[in-house]
This record gives sequence, C-alpha cells and structure tokens, in this order.
Amino acid sequence: MPAVTATRPLATCTEATSSNVGRLRHALHRWLGEALGDDPDVVDDLTLAASEALENAADHAFVESAAVGTMWLRAVDDGDRITIVVTDDGCWQPPAAADAGHRGRGIDLMNRLVDISRVQPGAGGTSVTLVHHRVPAPRHRRD
Repeated sequence: MPAVTATRPLATCTEATSSNVGRLRHALHRWLGEALGDDPDVVDDLTLAASEALENAADHAFVESAAVGTMWLRAVDDGDRITIVVTDDGCWQPPAAADAGHRGRGIDLMNRLVDISRVQPGAGGTSVTLVHHRVPAPRHRRD
C-alpha cells in the first residue's frame, strides 16, 4: 500500500538560462527536503540529477535559436516514488564525439543517481524523467 504524502507537487517554469538553473535547483532541494527529509543523501542525489537535466536544457537546447526558450520543472511524490520531470521547448543536441572526455557525462550521472532515467527528445523539445523508488523501512520483529 502506498504511503500517504502531504507534499504538494512542485511545478514551475522559467527562461532556460544558466542563471535560472540555480533557482530551480534550490526550489527542488527544498521540496525534496520536505518529501524525503529523513534521507539527505537521496535529496542531494536527486537534486544533482535534476540539476544536470536543467543545465543541459539551459546549455544545449537553444544553441540553434536566437531566442531564449523555456524550461519546466515538475516533481511529484506519490508515496511509493518521487518523479521529477525536466522539460524544455528547444532542440535536442546529441552528445558530440569531439566532446568525449570533456563533456557528455551528465546523462550517465543521472542514470547512476536515480532508479529510472529517461530522456525523450521530440519535435517540441526534450523531456527528462527521473524516478526514485522509495524502499520500505525494514520491519522489526517483536519477540
């Protein structure tokens, strides 16, 4: 049975600039602290994974556009899992082979920090979904 949660969903959007990544990262960190307050390591891991997705949106999604685009951050706590979605309305940029060793580690880092990491490029932008499954606390046997 899923745990009951009092954490309201987080939903915000802003211009996709590197200066706004920090603001969204701090908002998510506060939200995760409320949702997972008893596990600061998981809060930090999820914040870092989402920050990588936000930085990718700000740094890469709009390189072919003169206009600044938009990035969205949503987070939901359904009791069994935390789901974070970062979306932009830019253009997917596949990792360049020339950047090997210098860049391109963000997706791998996201994969290592969360239970499920899914990048979905599309005509209207890119969506990154990050999922953390809560592990039930062990039951203590009473004699």
